Amino acid sequence: MKSLHEIITERESLSIMTANNDGELTEVLEKMWEDNELELKQKIDSYGHVLDELNAELNKLKQLKQDKVARINNAIDRVEAEIEKIKSRLHYHCNEQPLRGNEYSFHPYVSSTTDHIEEDKVEKSYFRYSLPHLTHEEYMLLEAYDCAEDDLTAS
Repeated sequence: MKSLHEIITERESLSIMTANNDGELTEVLEKMWEDNELELKQKIDSYGHVLDELNAELNKLKQLKQDKVARINNAIDRVEAEIEKIKSRLHYHCNEQPLRGNEYSFHPYVSSTTDHIEEDKVEKSYFRYSLPHLTHEEYMLLEAYDCAEDDLTAS
């Protein structure tokens, strides 16, 4: 099958040939025009089908991305809830006295709206996981919460 460029070039040659023939179409020129028109329509339809397939794949990938983001957000929510649960337990046991470990210490703190523990600078190193740049440790954590999948093209 000819390329689009070849079909268009042939079409331009046919125009020149028709002009050289004083604008009259011979049977041969008419047949060549019909063949060229048919090839051009087929090529345009082929491009249309390819674009439809690519758009379908793009929509599939966008949906997959939304699903992954939702799963990751759910995992983040679960981890944040677990952190709050642990902080609440620590606060319950503080009895207005700091809890001190070898590396961490927790101080009781009561706000006007909710009870929570104010973490040391060491604990403030906790951060959210974001895509697409995951470290191996982050990937393993997300995998533990059923959010990591290697095969994004699975049907």
